[in-house]
Amino acid sequence: MPQLQIIITGIFCAAIFTCWLVFSSSTFNIGITPVIAILFLLISLGLIFWVFFSPGGKAFARKYNKLQQQISEVESEISLLAQTLLRESNYTKVMLDFQGLYTFSEVSEWENNAGITIQRIMNSIQNLETEIASHKDILNQWKINELQKKHISVLENMAEKLQEAIDFTPNSSKEQKALLKELRHQKKELQLQKREVTANMKAIQANARSRNVYAGRGFLGIYNSKLAAYERRRIRYQKEADLNPSEDIKAAIERQIMQIDKDILWVERFSE
Repeated sequence: MPQLQIIITGIFCAAIFTCWLVFSSSTFNIGITPVIAILFLLISLGLIFWVFFSPGGKAFARKYNKLQQQISEVESEISLLAQTLLRESNYTKVMLDFQGLYTFSEVSEWENNAGITIQRIMNSIQNLETEIASHKDILNQWKINELQKKHISVLENMAEKLQEAIDFTPNSSKEQKALLKELRHQKKELQLQKREVTANMKAIQANARSRNVYAGRGFLGIYNSKLAAYERRRIRYQKEADLNPSEDIKAAIERQIMQIDKDILWVERFSE
């Protein structure tokens, strides 16, 4: 059965199920729900008649199904082209070779291959964009964006990873020393930021503790246990609200420091 007919039949089955659900259970048979269920059934019946029996509906169904078939064929062509371009880019081999680098001479040779691969990927992106744009008479903007996200974004991420690998891999002892100096300086800055955030968090906690001491003290300093419990809860809520942003910042900084430590170990592995 063609695609549109399948969709309309599915809607009709859903309408029948909805009516059965509404009229067979008192839980759903309330208010205007039965009226909506009957309207849904009548509309679906009208769609069934229009698509299966009326000349206009049949013509629309043929046009719709033909368009969907064309879209499916275009998607298959673009997917096949993307896979072909991916294989031809030599990305997988270059990334495997990257893991086995140890000397500056190996890095220099690898960088040349990586640069060629990046250029191939950029050319592939242009080819895909051109291919997708050539079918704009069939594909709507939503489908074009979907195909670009599915295929082109993958290639863009590949090129970005390769460029990042080049940027963090020294091909000489001079470049190694400069990169290590840069990474260690960045790590020190992050550690200073972490200390500032930690100090701010301690100040928030200390302020909450000092406020808890005076919780429940009403007029003339008379202690009220109910008021104290209420105020301690409010203090806790406020403390958590104040700490959450700092905790997120601290966690982000710690992740960056861990990544820099990995980058330092990576840069230090190379020698003549």
